Amino acid sequence: MAEKTLDAVRVLEAEFAEAMSRMYAVGNGLAALRQRLLLEQGQGPVAVAAPQGAAAPAAGPILPPPIAPAPAGHLAAGADLSNGRIPAQGGKAETGEAPVAWWQREGMVVRLLGVAGAGVLLIGVALLLAYAVQHGYLGPVARVAGAGVLAVGLIGVAHRLHRDPARATGAWAIASAGYATAYLDVLAMTRIYDWLPVPAGLALAGLVAGSGVLLARAWDSQFLALVTVGGVAALAPAVSSPTDPVTAAFLVILAIATFPAHLGRSWLALHVLRVAPAALALIALGSHDHREASLAMAVVLAAVDLGTTFLAAHGKTASRQPMLLPPVLGVSALPVFAIAGAGLVPSWLVAAVAALAYLMVALLTRRESRPALLKVAPAAGILGIAFAIQAAVVDTATSWQLPAFTAVVLAVVAGLHLPGRRESWQVIVAGLLSFAAVALTAPITAHLTARATATTYVHLPELLAVLATGLALALLHGPAQAYAAAQDPDSHPHRNPTRLTLLLAVPALVAFGAAVVCAGVLVGRRFATPASGFVTGQGLATLLIAGVAAYLLMHGLSRSRDAALALRAGLALAGCAVAKLLLFDLATLDGIVRIVAFLGAGLALLAMGTGYARALDRARQAP
Repeated sequence: MAEKTLDAVRVLEAEFAEAMSRMYAVGNGLAALRQRLLLEQGQGPVAVAAPQGAAAPAAGPILPPPIAPAPAGHLAAGADLSNGRIPAQGGKAETGEAPVAWWQREGMVVRLLGVAGAGVLLIGVALLLAYAVQHGYLGPVARVAGAGVLAVGLIGVAHRLHRDPARATGAWAIASAGYATAYLDVLAMTRIYDWLPVPAGLALAGLVAGSGVLLARAWDSQFLALVTVGGVAALAPAVSSPTDPVTAAFLVILAIATFPAHLGRSWLALHVLRVAPAALALIALGSHDHREASLAMAVVLAAVDLGTTFLAAHGKTASRQPMLLPPVLGVSALPVFAIAGAGLVPSWLVAAVAALAYLMVALLTRRESRPALLKVAPAAGILGIAFAIQAAVVDTATSWQLPAFTAVVLAVVAGLHLPGRRESWQVIVAGLLSFAAVALTAPITAHLTARATATTYVHLPELLAVLATGLALALLHGPAQAYAAAQDPDSHPHRNPTRLTLLLAVPALVAFGAAVVCAGVLVGRRFATPASGFVTGQGLATLLIAGVAAYLLMHGLSRSRDAALALRAGLALAGCAVAKLLLFDLATLDGIVRIVAFLGAGLALLAMGTGYARALDRARQAP
């Protein structure tokens, strides 16, 4: 009896605590609303009553009303009180605070002014260097020393200001301007005045960038790192030349040296800003006379970015919070795509090695449990497939490029059937590539509609291309159905797979029919009668359509879930076979082939009708 009473008391206590929490939330909302109404009427602030025993609030700027705490121990599990708001029922915070405009957020104006000031200062430094060089004002030593003193002074002032938390944002901007000035000063000593050899200049630039990164990490400021890297990337081509290998090398060193800033941080914007300028500089450099140097630096940039991204996602430092942004892998790989054939190494070999590296990373990171945009496997896998296509096509003769592409597509689709978990991005990429192959082989099918064009246009590459396309579409059917069913498992579970079956079956049948006609033309050409081979191939294609229709009609009598679809598809194909006979074969074919095609198709249709009637009767009599 005592235990039941104690349980009842606990329930009443919990309900009372919930009611008090709601009353506190309503009271706080009313107090905030009263303050806003008084402000809109132009009246002075009204002091909010403090709890008994507490000092009354001093007059001054109107602040949000104090939030009365709810009884401890009776809030919902997982409730967050760090912002001073009491969560109501359902986990939603009840508050009367109006949304704050972006320019009124804490530190926003200081950040904007800091970015503007740092940018203007860096532009001034760049203009000073360029103007002094053009007009001969001051000596080189004075110019470089002045820029160095300015850089050290800015960094020193930033350290002094950062001691005051109220001026920390301004210190970030000043420090970023100082480090960017120092980096540009090193670039000027190396490129403009030739005081330092390139290796020494690059090493010194790496030290400058590394020290800036260390300061950004110490102050926990991505803003400092962004302004430093962005300022250098924007003004380095202005101080030097955008098509100079030294400028590109400095930007590559900047991208590599600033990677440690990501360790233990989720500074995704910095990843984009440090890699993109180096990639663009390498592409610009590769379009001029320094293709071998640009290819070497492009390989280094892509390898470092791929390696660090893999370690961030799969290594011992990996965590649930992403350190790097995997789609940036496409930015770092772009220079390798653009200038793969620039060096002494064949371009297909460069692309093949890159494909192997990216596909290996995709394989090793396929079990990540992160949002799609933050997964490494899709980005690395897509790049690996792209490099594989480049390796297969780039140094291949023109007539064999399409078969090489379709062979890669067939390999990608076949990879969906390997053991292991199949990701959705793999099915999507395989589908897009398969339909790209359909679009690229469409001209081959169009040439097969006339005897004159087919006998002159069709050769072995065309046969292999349409055959690989048909096989890829056939192999894609199972994975595509599984993917479509998974997208909508609750409502209409068979609608998407049915549509995909029709979408894949039609081009696959066309591709296989085209392969039959191409084979007929090639065999006929082997015996010096390509026209006869074309006629024979068209007749066999008609029989192929009729045979597939017969199979589908028989399958339509089964009790499988796609029986109705098979029945409709079989009837449609039977109609297509008859239409092809009457509209195309009758005018195109001649001689014994036309007779055999009509006789064979007619007998097949009669056999289909008879067999279907018997099977239907057996199906009705079955229990």
